[in-house]
Amino acid sequence: DDVRPLVASGQLTFSHSIIAATGALTGRGPGTEEDDDFRFDEVAWLKNADNHNLRRLTSVLHPAARHLTEPDFRPRLSSQDMPGIAPPKSEFFDESATFMGAINPVNPGTWLEGWTAFPES
Repeated sequence: DDVRPLVASGQLTFSHSIIAATGALTGRGPGTEEDDDFRFDEVAWLKNADNHNLRRLTSVLHPAARHLTEPDFRPRLSSQDMPGIAPPKSEFFDESATFMGAINPVNPGTWLEGWTAFPES
């Protein structure tokens, strides 16, 4: 019940994100048997063009993302397909990250290097 006012006031947003491997994003909407959120239409909210989300029915990750010791989590989309915005000025965000998602699709290195380990055992 509290979701609608938060969305309407802009306090709850979901934008400039990649939504992939979700299928057609159907069901659970208003009037369906699975509607459990007082008729809030989350599918319409996620598909709203004003939010600049990128939707794909299939995965956007390379098959190498499943590699056990050297996974590659960069998306297999060009930077033109992933228009990003500059993050807020904050100690938390990398202000140079003007791409959509967590990993730069064109940079061969990622922020995972140096502190994330994928050991063989």
